[in-house]
Amino acid sequence: METKSTFASTETRAFIVSVFLVSIGFFVPLEELYFFASNSNLYSHTIIIPFASIVFIFLEEKDTPLKPALPSWSGIIPLGLGVCLLYLFLTGGYSTEPQFVEDYLAISVGAFVFLVIAAALFTLDTKTASKHSFSLIFLFFMIPMPIAMRQWVEEALQYASADAAEMIFALSSTPLYRDGLIFNLPGLALEVAPQCSGIHSSLVLFIVSIAATKLFLKSWWKRILLVGFIIPLAVIRNGFRVFVLGELAVRYDPAILHSWLHKKGGPIFFALSLIPLFILLFVLYRSEYKKKLQP
Repeated sequence: METKSTFASTETRAFIVSVFLVSIGFFVPLEELYFFASNSNLYSHTIIIPFASIVFIFLEEKDTPLKPALPSWSGIIPLGLGVCLLYLFLTGGYSTEPQFVEDYLAISVGAFVFLVIAAALFTLDTKTASKHSFSLIFLFFMIPMPIAMRQWVEEALQYASADAAEMIFALSSTPLYRDGLIFNLPGLALEVAPQCSGIHSSLVLFIVSIAATKLFLKSWWKRILLVGFIIPLAVIRNGFRVFVLGELAVRYDPAILHSWLHKKGGPIFFALSLIPLFILLFVLYRSEYKKKLQP
């Protein structure tokens, strides 16, 4: 007996209509998000998040619903949070000026995501909603961080990267005196600036790891291990980048600090950080595959 796709159900059509109506209501913030993300190094990924969630929804059609299924009243929670954020957005006087747009979008897009999730929980049956819970939660990655949160993350990554770079320098023969975020090296001083925090590549790496756990891993502890691996990996990558730039500037040419490697070389180190991530993913995936083959 064939299982009928949930895409043909009345509930699914009701969900699609609900999302359409919510999207119309939030057209202005969503349009602002698109233009903001198109010109932002940090949030350029937010444009593809809704499309990625749609892809995951199609992939989840083959999945079995989670047990236990989400309770029928669970939509009240995101609905309440969405309404609260919407009220805050309408009454908070948030500005779309460049220096305030992150707060504006964090509140407005946050309200949009919560209301979309509420629409899913109210229109879909509990088993279908639980089956697509990952795709719904993944939508949170389209919400920009509030300014205060972004600054805190940047600062934390700055100091963590500086600590990692200091440990790597300690393994080399290069003399180093550190003063906060400034590295005094022979003949030059190197500062770990906010632009060097690696917040964008770290965020993308985190999202990639989340998507990979969905696509390739079933065990919860293996999913947690892969995602948890991202934090030390991101810090070590940033520290290694500081070390490489410092070593090249000291041993070859101080002008390297003003070269493309410093200003545009982030993707190179990001690509390098993908190697250990994919190795760990392969090991975890292979262990699950072997387990499936065991009688």
